[in-house]
Amino acid sequence: MKHAIMVIGHGDTCEVLQETVKILDSNSIDFYIHWDAKYIPPKIYSNYSKIEFIDNPESVFWGTDTQIKAEYLLFNAVAKADIDYDYVHLISAMDIPLMDKRHFLSFFEKQGRGKAYVDYFPVNSWDYYRISYYYPFSHIKLRGSVLGSIYKKVVPLVNRMFFINRVKNKKIYKGTNWFSLDSKYLNYILDFKNPNMFMNSYLADELLIQTILYNEINTFCQPSLRYIDWKRGAPYTFGLNDILELSRLINTEYLFARKVNNSKLVDELYKNY
Repeated sequence: MKHAIMVIGHGDTCEVLQETVKILDSNSIDFYIHWDAKYIPPKIYSNYSKIEFIDNPESVFWGTDTQIKAEYLLFNAVAKADIDYDYVHLISAMDIPLMDKRHFLSFFEKQGRGKAYVDYFPVNSWDYYRISYYYPFSHIKLRGSVLGSIYKKVVPLVNRMFFINRVKNKKIYKGTNWFSLDSKYLNYILDFKNPNMFMNSYLADELLIQTILYNEINTFCQPSLRYIDWKRGAPYTFGLNDILELSRLINTEYLFARKVNNSKLVDELYKNY
C-alpha cells in the first residue's frame, strides 16, 4: 500500500518532524508538508520517502479558517499527485509515530482498504456557533492577545443582533482534525458542495472532516488512533519524563502521539527499533 502523510507545521525548527520522517522513511510512505508562510520552510531529509512542500502556503492563525485553507492545500496536492495512494493521513509537525514503519505498513495491509480513522465527540450548542456565526477576519491572533479576546466576544454579539445563522437546520459533527482515511474519502471532502460553510469561522477545523463525512457517507467512522492526553493539557505536551508511558504504546493500537516538542524523546523511544 501507498501512504501520503500530510503535515501542518510552523516555526523556525523541525527536529520532531525530521525524526518522524526518519522513522517512517519508506518507498511506500510520502510526506506532503504545509509550512506556515510566516516562517521559512525547513530542510527535511529522507532516503526513500518523497518530500513535497506546498507552494504558496497559508499564513496560519489558530482558530481561524486559515487552518482549513491549509488543509485544503494539502488535500489538493495529494489528489493531484501522479501517485495512487491507498491511505492519506493528516498530522501536525509536533506529532510522532507510535509505530515503526514495518508495523505501520503491516497494520494497514491487515486492515485493508475502506477504513476511516476519525474521532467523533459530542456536539453542543456552542459548536454550531463556530460556523453559524460569521467571523469576518481570518488573519487575526485569537489566542493570547487582547484584540483576539475582544474579537471572540464582539463577533457573536453582532451576529445575534442581526439574527445570523449560516447553518440553520444542518447537522454538524466534531472531533480532532487529525485523521487517517482511505484515499477515496478524500474525494468526498474535495467534492463537498458547500465548503464555504466552514469559511469565516471559529475553530471549524474540528468540524470539517466529521461533518462532511457523516453527511456524505452517513455513518460514523472509527477512532483516529491518535494518543492524545486531554486531562493534563489542551492537549498535553509529552516530554522526556513520559518516555516509559509512550514506550509501552510502541507498535500497539495507536498510529501517532500528539504532541511532542523535544526530538530527544523520539530518539529515546526508538533507539531499540
